[in-house]
Amino acid sequence: MEELLQDIFKEATGPKLIALKKSCQEALEVLCIQESNGRRASHEVRRACLLPLRLALETKRPRLVAYALQGFHKILRDDRFHRGIEPEDDSLWMPSQLLCATSSVMYHLPDTQVQIFRMYLSLALSPRRTLNGRLCVWACGRCGEAAGAAPQVAAAARAAAAQALRAYCMQLDEECQELLSEGSPVGRNHIVAVGCYSEVIPVIQYLCSRLSETQMIPKQNPLALFFLDCLLTLMSCLSERVSGNSHFTAFLWQKFCPSLISFLGTPKVDKNIKAREHDGHLVDDSGRGSGALVCAPSFNSKQAKAIYSIANQLVRLVGSISNLRPVLEALYHRMLLYPPVPHRVEPLRSARELLQNPKRLAQLMLMRKPDHPERHSDDMAIVRLIMDGIEDCGRSGNPEVVAAAVECVVSLLDALEKLCSGAIEYISPDVATLLLEQWPKLQDADYTGPLTYQTLARLPSPYRDVVAVLQSNEEKQHDSSDTSGPENNSSDEGEADSDADNVFLPTRATRPSPSKANDPFTDKTKAVPKTLNLGRCTITECNVDLERHNARQFVKTLQNSLLPKIIILRTCIEVDEAMQDFASKCCAHNASQPPATACIMNADGVYLATYAALLLTLRQRRINYYNEPNKVQVPLTEDEFVEEVQGSGVLVYLSATWLRELYQQVLANDLLKDVPTTDHPLIHLLSDLGGLEQSPVMSDWQRLKEVSRLYSGTDDTPQHQASLRWARRILTCIWDSMVTVLSVPLTGFRNRKVKLHGIISKKIHTFGKRKRIAWEGLTIQCLEGLHKAARISNTLSLQNRCSSILALLANSAISQPPNGKILATHALSLDILITGGLELGSKAPECWEHIFGACHYVSSLEHTLFGQQGNNATPIVTVQTGRNKTVSVLQADAKLALDAKDDETWYLLTLAARFNSKSWKYVDVFNFLQPVMENNFNSDMSVAKIVETCRQEGGNVISGAGAARVCCALAAAADTLFTRLAATTTLPALRAALQRLVAHQHRLLFSSWEQDVANNNSVWWRRGARAGGAGGGAEAARALCRAGDVALRCLRAARPLAHRMAIWTVVGPHFMQVIFINIDDPPR
Repeated sequence: MEELLQDIFKEATGPKLIALKKSCQEALEVLCIQESNGRRASHEVRRACLLPLRLALETKRPRLVAYALQGFHKILRDDRFHRGIEPEDDSLWMPSQLLCATSSVMYHLPDTQVQIFRMYLSLALSPRRTLNGRLCVWACGRCGEAAGAAPQVAAAARAAAAQALRAYCMQLDEECQELLSEGSPVGRNHIVAVGCYSEVIPVIQYLCSRLSETQMIPKQNPLALFFLDCLLTLMSCLSERVSGNSHFTAFLWQKFCPSLISFLGTPKVDKNIKAREHDGHLVDDSGRGSGALVCAPSFNSKQAKAIYSIANQLVRLVGSISNLRPVLEALYHRMLLYPPVPHRVEPLRSARELLQNPKRLAQLMLMRKPDHPERHSDDMAIVRLIMDGIEDCGRSGNPEVVAAAVECVVSLLDALEKLCSGAIEYISPDVATLLLEQWPKLQDADYTGPLTYQTLARLPSPYRDVVAVLQSNEEKQHDSSDTSGPENNSSDEGEADSDADNVFLPTRATRPSPSKANDPFTDKTKAVPKTLNLGRCTITECNVDLERHNARQFVKTLQNSLLPKIIILRTCIEVDEAMQDFASKCCAHNASQPPATACIMNADGVYLATYAALLLTLRQRRINYYNEPNKVQVPLTEDEFVEEVQGSGVLVYLSATWLRELYQQVLANDLLKDVPTTDHPLIHLLSDLGGLEQSPVMSDWQRLKEVSRLYSGTDDTPQHQASLRWARRILTCIWDSMVTVLSVPLTGFRNRKVKLHGIISKKIHTFGKRKRIAWEGLTIQCLEGLHKAARISNTLSLQNRCSSILALLANSAISQPPNGKILATHALSLDILITGGLELGSKAPECWEHIFGACHYVSSLEHTLFGQQGNNATPIVTVQTGRNKTVSVLQADAKLALDAKDDETWYLLTLAARFNSKSWKYVDVFNFLQPVMENNFNSDMSVAKIVETCRQEGGNVISGAGAARVCCALAAAADTLFTRLAATTTLPALRAALQRLVAHQHRLLFSSWEQDVANNNSVWWRRGARAGGAGGGAEAARALCRAGDVALRCLRAARPLAHRMAIWTVVGPHFMQVIFINIDDPPR
């Protein structure tokens, strides 16, 4: 430093620089004294040395200016200027002294200005600096003077101001952490520790005041952008602990957020505001708020981006504070719903930054406070508001805005997928504990809308009156319907006697099951006679008392003989065999009785009636009926019980009187009182039969899964469980909007009389090649978003909502003809449908239609890739020369059936073979798989891996060997799906799946059969071959082969006999209809 001062002294020539020379001499003397024993304070040494540097800088002589800049940097690095502790007067601190010494910065050349602002940056980065709010304000004001200067100067000023604010926030964090440490005098007093953040309020006030001054200047004012960048830097550097400072939070909602909202647009500035009007009503059907702009807003887009980013930082800081939610909602409303739709691209991109971060989503949680339950805000209001804006943009018809909306939704789904993965804990243990207490079960976290408040006080009075009237009506209806008990199901014995003999009459009136009322295939099944008319067709010929007595004796035998034997059994198969043996012995005992005391019954009827009685008993135990019979409604009425047994599709030789008495005995006696309520084979068997558990998987398979999870050590942490609940709450809140936005590029959205898809299509036709490719990429992005939604739904047990998603995936994938090529996105769609099909279809039966459609498409694709048309054609995929022997799949399966000597197998496969067109053959698929397995035996055959490899090799369209690999992987997944369906699902889930499969096969086989019969055309399985097409015979053969294969898998699975009876009841009529309709040669 001494040499530098001497150089300045030598360079200072002329009468005007006498003061500079004198200051240099004084500085040298101070430094000389500093080296001796009598040392001065550091601020005095700095003041002495900075004076000649300031004078040298103000001379504007190049050499002196260069010396001054070197001196500033030497002061920052030299330890002699940083000894001891800074005084209380902040004007003596080094930042203050440097700012004073460089007060003439704006009067220098741009290069000099850049160097001075770089010195400010070095000052902020120095570990020896000490800052406070006043110095930060001074530094920001000084840097703000250069906001309108040359670009390089403005950039250096912005960097210096940002670094000063970062350094100040870091200093506050260190102070707060020190107060929170063990050694602090205040200990762990959180309120005192976070109180240090109050010092940042004056800085924000200054920046807001300067920002408000810029509103009266035209929108190109660079000062506004500069101060907004300063605010953004300050908010992004503050610690999340600042939310515990009540002064800071009060300032946010009283001053700061209103300033941001006003800058985004107010009626004083924007004169083009009008109320949203739709069809003559002042109602906004696309989002909240009653006002919006009709033209571009008055603020600059760069300035708006800064405000949008500040809003996202506010969510990070105070998003979990209930009192600040209204002002945050107002800010996001002004961002997303205030500008016209064409000007919402940037707000959507900012919202995407918020939604794509799982940690930000976790910071939106509001926990109920036990001490102030009435002050709890709607935790999903801000999420719902953001989705309102996204959905509004998704339906706009503007391709650019639609693309931004889709990106937001896909980013949100990606964040939810990360939240569900459990790889990273985004929720703290304390918050996870509170959340699990608030939502003990996963389904408790479902979002049910704004009317689910704890009290109705938040609602306006007209809404409270309407809700009160609806609740009173519900109570009245409940009271009037609370008469369905054992006494009211059959009013008196006279009525029972009059109906007793109608059991074998086809006109017996029973209440239909609601779930089967609209199913035409169920109606066709019911057309088959339930029982036989055995001669007892009048009241006088039926001994009612004898039937009742026999039913009571049956119940006693069941309690005294069967149940004690079942209790000691350990497997479900042993229990089912014991029940079959019991039914046979009951019928044998009844046959040995004299004709006057015997009843007509068969073993099948007794077997089904035993299951029905025990299942009804278990259902009533689950609802605590036997302890409180007058307070609990019976789960099954008497007519429904009789219908359940007689309508099983099996010939049941049991009268309605016998079954009604059995029903009354079950109501009066707890048949399972001696059976352990949990972990017993009988309970598991009955639960699988009636689907009493939430899981669609049978009990034995559930226990195997639990054992495998136990040995694999995959135990969920409380944080992961809390993350799943929060993700489910968000997904249930945004579900409809998500489906709407993702479906617009795929199918369009019908908005009143105008179809949006048509509008978008017209605009797409005007696109150039680059924009058209971008739109195709958007379509792929929508499908990928649907993939994520389906996977998340499986993880969060939301399969019951997936029907619309699977419909979009299936329609997009199956819409392309199976011509040997497949899009990578469509392959992934099929993979989602098939691999996750069991979980989706078991909990949402309406999904099976799309899942089976995907399986059928894969079968058609496999046929196209590996099939041979005629004798001269060759398959699309070339096979090895030495292994090109063609094999008929149906004939091979029939040969296996002959070897096994299985009559049912032979019947089903012969049935399928009758409709197999002779002109179609199949090549050996293993011919293709062999070289793949030889080259890479351990290769991952998952569809996702194959698609990723094919994308790297040849783009988004997969053909040739790549398509064959994808097809084989999908076919294997389909086989796995049907294997798991047949082996693991409970009876209700399996029956629902088989009904959908039969319906799908029926539509495929008989879609135009009635028209062909009316027109005397050829039968359906020969129509395609006669016309020269390739679809008819092959489609029929593949459909029947798949149906027969599934039926055989179900019948061969380790299931109780009751399951097999129910299965054959569903598939049997379908096969009979196929074999006996318009067949020239009757079956033998």
